[in-house]
Amino acid sequence: SAWKVTKEATETEEGEETRVCKNDPTHKQTRAIPKVEPAKATYRFVKGDDGTWTKGSSDSFELIVKRSAKDSETFDHFSGIAVDGKDVASSNYTAKSGSVVITLKPAYLETLSNGDHKITAKFDDGTAAANFTVKAKATTPTDPTQPERDPGRTNPGGGNDAGAETTAVTNVPDNPSDGDKQKEESEEEVDDSKTPAASSTTDTIEDDDAPTTGTDKAKGAWALVNLLCALAAAAISILSLLSGRGKEGGALRLATLIPAAIGLIAFFATEKLGGTMGMVDGWTIPMVIILAVNAVLAGLAARKR
Repeated sequence: SAWKVTKEATETEEGEETRVCKNDPTHKQTRAIPKVEPAKATYRFVKGDDGTWTKGSSDSFELIVKRSAKDSETFDHFSGIAVDGKDVASSNYTAKSGSVVITLKPAYLETLSNGDHKITAKFDDGTAAANFTVKAKATTPTDPTQPERDPGRTNPGGGNDAGAETTAVTNVPDNPSDGDKQKEESEEEVDDSKTPAASSTTDTIEDDDAPTTGTDKAKGAWALVNLLCALAAAAISILSLLSGRGKEGGALRLATLIPAAIGLIAFFATEKLGGTMGMVDGWTIPMVIILAVNAVLAGLAARKR
């Protein structure tokens, strides 16, 4: 009969298969099955492939390699690295377990040329490869339209030219045929220290000379309307007293003295006659009210006659 597997082979043990005679079932034949060959492990970079490192950087460049089977044993199989086909000394990198973590040192990376490079991780049962790029150190661009200035250059008269402006005057011959003659150049210097400075003095208009409005009480003005109200209130009181005869309306005529006195006192207490004259100010309305009250009192007194 055909062979039948009675025990599967493994990586560590052989298997077994058996067949039985058709004519005599008690007659059996067995044979061994060879051990199973373990699958070949492969390696690959899981970090750092197609990475970039810039010259002038103080950072290291880290790469990680994993194993397809039994990754915990990856570091045990590690034997070294090569860059662009050349073995790299162990002093130029570090390697530790965790799969395999490879760290290239900045000092070594500085020795590589700018451009693309290939790194190969070596193991006793395989290799892994990855690419990385070394970039040139970034530089600050200069403005080509701005000429460089030498702060140490001195003027013919002494001192550097940081505080002076220099104008070059070139004498060009009127006749083109004289072009072979030596050109005369002279420099005319303008020293900032001799340049007249703009005057910082400003003319001040005195308050007494400046035109003012009637409401400008804060600057010492006095209001003409207020004076007229005070005088009018006093005049009304005097006229009311002089025109009165008999006792009728006498109390009202005397009462007109009160607003008149208040108006005069208020005017001289609130106005500054030495200042500029204006038309009105903050006391104008009270003065008008005083005048109106006096006019009403005088009117009532006149009606009593």
